[in-house]
Amino acid sequence: MAGEERKRVLVVGGSGYLGQHLLAALAPAADRLDVAFTHHSQAPPQPLLDALPSIRAFRSDLRSGDGLEAISASFGQVRFCIPTAAPAVASISGLVRVPHLVEHALGQPV
Repeated sequence: MAGEERKRVLVVGGSGYLGQHLLAALAPAADRLDVAFTHHSQAPPQPLLDALPSIRAFRSDLRSGDGLEAISASFGQVRFCIPTAAPAVASISGLVRVPHLVEHALGQPV
């Protein structure tokens, strides 16, 4: 991958149940991907940051849009945005596609 720009992946709602599992699946590819996640709490969950030190956290409010500009200003242009926040995973069909999204971001099967 020498000379190629690293792909940036943003997991929206990464501190939730599904988001944490997706971040864990992406973590082994940290040598090829830059991964970040959004959270709504005042501070990012420390156990998640401790477990996945290469992944960046951004506080944001999806209803108001607060914090979203900071992501693009600090993290850069996102290549893959994977929504896992509660309203986005209301259907089982969203859960079924998660492995496909990880494979697409990595460019290979997981």
